[in-house]
Parts: sequence; C-alpha cells; structure tokens
Amino acid sequence: MSDFRGKLVILDFFGTSCVPCVKALPKMDSLQTKFKNDLQVILVTYESKDVVNEFLDRLKRREDINLIFSTGDTGLSNLFKHSSIPFYVIVGKDGLIKGMPPHEEVNEKNIASLINGIKLNLPAANYEERHVAVAHRAILIDSKSNDDGLVIYHSILTRYLPMLPSGYLNHEYKDTTISARITVMNCNIGTLYQVAYGHFNGDREASFVSWNRVIIETGDSVKLKWNDKEYLTWRLANAFCYDLILPNSFKGDAHDVMKEDLKRLYNYDVKMEKRKTKCLVLRRTCGGDDLVSLGGKEEMNMNAYFIKMQNASWKDMLYWLENKFLQELPLIDETGYDRINLDVNADLTDSKALAKALKPIGIELAEEEREVDMLVIKDKM
Repeated sequence: MSDFRGKLVILDFFGTSCVPCVKALPKMDSLQTKFKNDLQVILVTYESKDVVNEFLDRLKRREDINLIFSTGDTGLSNLFKHSSIPFYVIVGKDGLIKGMPPHEEVNEKNIASLINGIKLNLPAANYEERHVAVAHRAILIDSKSNDDGLVIYHSILTRYLPMLPSGYLNHEYKDTTISARITVMNCNIGTLYQVAYGHFNGDREASFVSWNRVIIETGDSVKLKWNDKEYLTWRLANAFCYDLILPNSFKGDAHDVMKEDLKRLYNYDVKMEKRKTKCLVLRRTCGGDDLVSLGGKEEMNMNAYFIKMQNASWKDMLYWLENKFLQELPLIDETGYDRINLDVNADLTDSKALAKALKPIGIELAEEEREVDMLVIKDKM
C-alpha cells in the first residue's frame, strides 16, 4: 500500500466466479482510466495466480481490462473482514480509511470528490466503530459467538442493519450443541421465502429456490423484490435479517421451522405449485455424445465467461449455472448427461451467447414451455 501513497486507493475484494464482481470490472477499469494520476484500483482475491490468469486470458477476449490484481490474499481479507463480495475499501491519499461503501456508491462523482479532498459520509467510514457495531450483533452473524454453547435455540427477525452485508448462510452441524442454523442478512421478504423453501441435501450447503422459479401474485410486490433504482431508501423499510438456531435434539429440516416462522410473521399464502412456464431446455444433438467422460481426474472451473470441466458432474454444473449465472428462466435438463468433459467460452449470464457456444459441440439450448415446480407467493384471501 505504501507504493500508492499520495493516491486514492480502492481495494476491490472480488472472485472470478462472482457475477456482480465480474460485471463491475469494466466500471472499475473506467474509473482507473479516468483518474489514472490520482487513483489506484486493486482487485483483491484469495484465488491463486493461475486461476486468475486463466480468467483474465478468457476475459480479455471480450473486455480490455487493465487493473492490478492481488492474488492468494489472506492479509487484507483478515484486516478488512467481510462476508460477501464485491466488497470495497477506499483508502485516502493520507492513508486513512474513507469508507467501505456499497457498489452503487463507488462512482465517478464520489471518487472525484474524495480525490479533491471533499469529505463524504460513506458507510463504515470509521472501521473501529463498524466492528463495535457488528460485535453487538454477533448473535446474528458470528458462529464463534456460540462456541460455549450458550444459545440452544433462538429465532429472531430484525429490520435492516446498516453494518451488515446482504446474503444468507445455512448449515447443518454434527457433534455440537446445535443441529442447524439459517441466517439471512439484509434481504427482502421474497428472499426469505427462497431460503425457507430450500432444503439441506447432505453433500453441500442447502439449496434454495432461485428467482427464476418464483412467481409473485400480490398487490405489494415492491416489498418482495429488490428495488435497484431506489435501493438506499427502499432497504430501510423492506430489508430484514433473520436468524434461526435449533438444538441438536431437533431431527427435522430447519427450513420447515423457518416456513412456520414466516407464516406467523407475514400475511402471504406461499406454496410450491406446478405451473406451465417458459424455460431454457438443454438437449443433445448430433455430436453431443462426444462429451461423455470416460474417467480421469475430476476438475470443474466456471465463472461468468467460461466453463471448463474434466470428468465433472453435469448436474452440479447446471445447479451453479441456473442459481448463479443464467437466472432469467428455469433451466431444464433433457440431455441425460452424468459426467462430461467440456470447455466453453461464453457469457454465462446471456442465454443466447451460451446457446451459440454450445451448438457446435452438440448441445441445444432453447426456450420452450414446460410444467415446472414454482414457488408461488400470493396475498392471503
């Protein structure tokens, strides 16, 4: 950091498989170019240099990005603790922290003001105060706060907490005083239902219902979905934090308890229903059989711009494709694949671009109607 003394520094904590992080790179590159004499953007990731270099090689086929990357990081992440990305830390020319703002406040106007010495009221500008505030709410976010087994059971709902990130965590535990925990931070009511109607599946963190499998039929949908245009004011009344801890004597799925909590708290009729809806359907065409794996070392690497698989699970890849990248419509698999070899370059958030990349290797991706299990949220009659 001392190499950049005299410049405003933005530490951008990111990941190559984080869609919002990758989509923000052109904006960060544009800021770096515009303020090149007074600003230094540094992309910080725990990922290895090899992983980042492969990502950049493929990214540069699409975008001309010229930013500094800090790979294999542990030091900065320990210094500036966070639980979601992208996460930004702005350090002033004087070496003092000026803020840890959300992505919408990392913009040209604010950067110009900070370069010119204008003090802004950015979130978490005082890092010590931020950590005191978080510590007071440790029962909500910090699993270590329950290491002594003090909390056996609790269920809590709060309004928006400005010092916490937005996101959710859900885990089952063995050989501890608790059996399961579900934590949702600063999310809308719709996301609470997405999490509640997921389930634990044993081999990875719990599933959830993706937005492309949610139908909202209410008179107040603004309370159930994100409002990106007016987010800073919308979140104060419409974002919530929820935390559920269950004792080790509990033998069911914690998600069922969360459903009952939401039923008591909100006036909605919510259930899974079969609905005929437009979907993205995958099927094999001529040549698709060549992708079937004959064995070997398992490898899967995917981010917003490519998929690379060697003897890897097709089902697992589709799970991440639908829930993280290709979120516009439900994804239906009719290929019959199990383990495959695949190397595709495409914008995974763009169904047309992905369909174009898959067609030459024998996979068709087309929009068609199918009957699908959908999470339907209605007003109670």
